[in-house]
Amino acid sequence: SYSFCTLLGNNMAVLTERMVLQKTKLDGLESVKNLNVWGSSLDNVSIIKRMPNVIVLSLSVNKISSLSDFSNCRGLVELYLRKNEIANLEDVYHLRKLPKLKILWLCDNPCATHYMYRPFVIRTLPQLEKLDNVDITPEERAECNKIPMSEFEAVTRSSPPPAAAPARQSNVPAQPAPRREGPDRSQRNIVTAVLALLNELTPSSLELIQQDIGARLQSDK
Repeated sequence: SYSFCTLLGNNMAVLTERMVLQKTKLDGLESVKNLNVWGSSLDNVSIIKRMPNVIVLSLSVNKISSLSDFSNCRGLVELYLRKNEIANLEDVYHLRKLPKLKILWLCDNPCATHYMYRPFVIRTLPQLEKLDNVDITPEERAECNKIPMSEFEAVTRSSPPPAAAPARQSNVPAQPAPRREGPDRSQRNIVTAVLALLNELTPSSLELIQQDIGARLQSDK
């Protein structure tokens, strides 16, 4: 399969214009509305700054450490960044000027272990409707809005949290270790068919499937 990143001399994996256009089969970055580069070991996605019309970005399971590259995507509605390397909660401030952002996945990033993670994100992003596949209810938002701003300011000074801070439980089941035994021939045929269908699914559908797989594997242990 084609690798959608370029390795530079410092071993950074960079998403490039050529790769985006090959992936989307479009003529220019301004035409990109939906981009899925899930699981590509990317740590440099600065090319996204040149995609002003992007609506859905699926970049889970990479090595992205900052949200700054998304700050100009004013048409962005869905942003999937599960399992990256975003450590500082204050990075969420980069998303405040995205008026259409409704769905955000940040679980399984270092910043998501902070005990104030969910209240901080909800308070910082009033436009958000769903965080880590959990709806933000009016009641939850009202409770978050009651928290003094001084507490949130302290959060940004202390991110990532000290080890003693109680970790907030992720709403998405942890991904279990892969099983050692391989599938038999009939199972391999099923797997092949399923993989062929994955190309037709949206990023949100892929995230939900991965969540269900994790829960199934956990229950089978």
